[in-house]
Amino acid sequence: MNSKLLQMWINLRSSFWFIPTLMIFATALLAAAMVEADAYLGSQLTERFPLVFGTNALGARSILSTIASSMIGVAGVTFSITIVVLSQTSAQYTSRILRNFMRDRANQVVLGVFVSVFVYCLLVLRSVRGGEESFVPSLSVATGILLGIVGIGFLIFFIHHVATSIQASTIISRIGNETLNVIDGLYPEHHRGEGEDSAEAASHVQDNSWAEVPSTQMGFLQSVDTEGLMHWAEKNQTLVHMRRGVGEFVIAGEPLLAVARKDVLVGKFAASLNAFFGVASFRTIEQDAAFGIRQLVDISLRALSPGVNDTTTAVTCLHHLGAILGRLNGRKIPGEIRRRAGSLRLIARIQTHRYFVDEALSQIRRDARGNVAIHLTMLDAVEAAIQREMSDERRAVFMDHVRRMEQVVDKHVEDREDLGIVRARIQKVAAMMCR
Repeated sequence: MNSKLLQMWINLRSSFWFIPTLMIFATALLAAAMVEADAYLGSQLTERFPLVFGTNALGARSILSTIASSMIGVAGVTFSITIVVLSQTSAQYTSRILRNFMRDRANQVVLGVFVSVFVYCLLVLRSVRGGEESFVPSLSVATGILLGIVGIGFLIFFIHHVATSIQASTIISRIGNETLNVIDGLYPEHHRGEGEDSAEAASHVQDNSWAEVPSTQMGFLQSVDTEGLMHWAEKNQTLVHMRRGVGEFVIAGEPLLAVARKDVLVGKFAASLNAFFGVASFRTIEQDAAFGIRQLVDISLRALSPGVNDTTTAVTCLHHLGAILGRLNGRKIPGEIRRRAGSLRLIARIQTHRYFVDEALSQIRRDARGNVAIHLTMLDAVEAAIQREMSDERRAVFMDHVRRMEQVVDKHVEDREDLGIVRARIQKVAAMMCR
């Protein structure tokens, strides 16, 4: 997908106004259709079902006004609750998970229901007329009552949803599942050997002279249209080298990519080449699986901090990190070398397997220190991640972390019995990787 379209879709998904706006337009059309239906069928329905549809203009105005004022009041309360939840969640876990709550479709739909019912009642209310040219849209009023009842149901659902969504296990599970889905989308091929051809990429970088293209924006790189870059490189018979990858911070004026041809007019193509990159003030997970890992690690670090000291939450995060590393371990990560029609067109900047494992385990290992439960769970995560079909390179990455973990344990675990338990577990995991 084009990086700008993807970035626009990301912003729409995480906005509180997009879905409510669509729902408002839908209910506006519903109100117009119901009023038109009343013009043809309203009198017949009133005569046939007087107890259901029978009311005068004053009663219709009173009913619609009550529903409208109630719904806008509930919408305000709902918005206030959402802001409080976002604030507390940011303080308790990490601010990086705020966009997960903002992207929560349930919150957006609930807010949209309340505002839509309010708009519906207003539009129907303006069609109510008394006096000699009396017009009472009985069917529309009955529909408004039904929508008000539906709104009460959504209020009950919202309270339950908020109470559930702020639980640590729910937050962690949602991040973990979303990360697994992103991995499936980014790396669909099962592991058939390494794709991280760094040595070949380095040789091409040294063999070419490069014209650097500076970034026109500052922020995090959210998305890259690699197909568009390769098409551009093929069209101009050149090679493109990405200097920044997804998830990295770019600075305006600093090199974003380079082109392997001195006769390419950098100033002429700078804007068009920058258009292949989506840059914003925050990271997103759509093309950045490491961001999901980063969120789980941040929650773990906050839980292990002396002010919180919540080992159970950190353990839960490590279980999900083990599942994520296991999924990554079984997938082929595309390498830096990208060809089109047999010709080298792009040297990409990728998130390697080592990068993912380091991101998941390094900081937690350093902050765990003498926490035996965390060390044992980290070993469980490594055991869950490793597979017999692993390449030697990937096996060496995990062995390196197990060796470093052993050093931390020897230094910080003081109780001899605990030390013996952890060391025995380390030896077992190391033996599994040596098979």
